[in-house]
Amino acid sequence: MVAAKLLISHGANINGKDINGKTPLHRAVIYERNWIIALLLSNGANINEKDNDGKTALQYAEERKMDLAMIKIHYPSFM
Repeated sequence: MVAAKLLISHGANINGKDINGKTPLHRAVIYERNWIIALLLSNGANINEKDNDGKTALQYAEERKMDLAMIKIHYPSFM
């Protein structure tokens, strides 16, 4: 978590995409890292960004039936 915060504080592009078009938010959802999801959302990650398959992070969360209750409370725009 410290590394992620440090990268963000030094201007890392939280909406940057990898070769598959996935953003850090996509990856955080795919690997079910709720604390990273919250960190990215609180720092302005784009929840509507689509990857090369045309999917948003929310669609990956729904596919995985993730329990995102705490994230829904603090970041209702994610849902």
